[in-house]
Amino acid sequence: MQIINTWPEDIILALPEQVKTALIQHLIQPFQNNKAEAKAYWLEDKPLLIILDKEDQLTLINQPPRPLEILLEDTFQHKLDIVLETPEYTDVFIKGYQISLAIFSDAGEGVYCVMPAIE
Repeated sequence: MQIINTWPEDIILALPEQVKTALIQHLIQPFQNNKAEAKAYWLEDKPLLIILDKEDQLTLINQPPRPLEILLEDTFQHKLDIVLETPEYTDVFIKGYQISLAIFSDAGEGVYCVMPAIE
């Protein structure tokens, strides 16, 4: 699991390069593909980006009580549960990967979750 609260383009992500490129394209779409506006949003509002791999998915989905819960703060765990269970949307943004978004306030506080697509 990787948790990021800054613009993800300039850091190493636990994703293949082609997936990272598609993710950045997906994240700038709501800003009419204006990367500067997207970066400004991430700088000001600090949304979270959670990247899960297949092992994380199996742990989170198949093994209640979840061992990761012990390591996660209650508020974060709640947000993770919401983005996994009842997101605003889920989209396969590149073959084999999906992104989900949960919004937690009118001010735009959000959590994105990227993971291998569930088949």
